[in-house]
Parts: sequence; C-alpha cells; structure tokens
Amino acid sequence: LFHWYWSDGLFQYDTAGIYCALAWATAHGELYRPLLSADGYGGTRYMPLFFLVHAALLRLFTAPVTSGCLWLQCSVALAVGSLIALLRQQQVPWRVALPLGGWLLATSVYQEPSLELRCDYLAAGLVAWALWQLRRGAWIATSLLLSLAFFTKLTSLYALAVALAWLWMRGQRRRAGQLL
Repeated sequence: LFHWYWSDGLFQYDTAGIYCALAWATAHGELYRPLLSADGYGGTRYMPLFFLVHAALLRLFTAPVTSGCLWLQCSVALAVGSLIALLRQQQVPWRVALPLGGWLLATSVYQEPSLELRCDYLAAGLVAWALWQLRRGAWIATSLLLSLAFFTKLTSLYALAVALAWLWMRGQRRRAGQLL
C-alpha cells in the first residue's frame, strides 16, 4: 500500500505533516518552536512522545517518511499486541485472540491512517497495555504506561478515569488514590 500510494513520498493529511515537522525540528535541536518567532508560527497542541521517538529515528535513518513509516508500524504492532494480550487475559483462546487482534490490519480503520503519521495507535497500545497491567495488579507499570499514553495523546486521560472507576468499584479505593 505504501509503495503504490506514495509516488511522491509524502504523508497524507496535515496532521502527519505537523508530526513530521515537529520530529524534524526536534531532531535538529528545537523542541516545540516558540509560539511566535522570526521563523513564523510554532504553536501546537500535540503531546511530545510520538514525535520525540520519530526524532530519534530521524537521527538513525535521516529520511522523515521512512522513519515515520517505521515508527507508525511499530506503534501499530504495539496496539495489535496489546489487544491480543487483553483478549488472552480474558481466557480467549489463541485461535480466536490472534484473528481478533489482527482484524485491525485488514480494515479501512488501519489502511487509510497507515498513510498518515499519527499517534493514535501508540496511545491506544499504551492504554491497552496499562489496562492489562492494571488487571495483573502491577501498579507502577500501570502508572508508567498511563503517563506515557498521556504524553502521547491528551485524550488518553479517559483511560485513567476507567482505571480509577474499576479500582473504586472493586473496593480498592486506596489503590485508586495512589494511581491518581
């Protein structure tokens, strides 16, 4: 799909361009350009984790689209792996968990955004792994993963609300407070 679509080697949609520009600027020593400067407008609402990793990959591979594709597919693999792990944690057999976890790759939900550079898969994967850790009672790992998800996408705060509600309903109010 990448080779067929990308005859010009550019990402689709403006969000991908913003993420790529943020990674490029960061790789060249400027994290979050000033709101107004001699270079123009630099403000953004995007959280840093996704483009920080892309910036690190840019230092290795130098090509923004190549490193962006690699990073996006790694984040998709993280999301798919977390979905499979959550299904297995619920005692779903492997023969069902693998196709259900992999369904994402066969849908337009994956195929169109795979032409972009977005943080959504990374945030979803981190949230799902945090919920997996929560069910195991690994509080520090849950906190760390939810923090990483927040530094990927602001809306991942909803996962914290879900985790707190789940702990509260289970009578683990002290744990809910610690997680908060």
